[in-house]
Amino acid sequence: TQRTVAGPVTIEGFGLFTGSSVSATIRPAEEDSGVVFVRSDLPGRPVVQATVSHVADAPRRTVLTSGEARVETVEHCLG
Repeated sequence: TQRTVAGPVTIEGFGLFTGSSVSATIRPAEEDSGVVFVRSDLPGRPVVQATVSHVADAPRRTVLTSGEARVETVEHCLG
């Protein structure tokens, strides 16, 4: 069963590890696209797919990587 959000939702706060002001926007996805993170703050807007093959070793958190792009503590978005 696939599900997506009805419309964009933006969350703002402070980064857990950096303390920097951050925001994340969750947008509806196309059918069969899976969960995809877009690092819009990095040059080229790299994409990191939420798949087991992108999991990196990190203590006490889930980290996904693709090339130099990383997204951390993604377990709070996936559920």
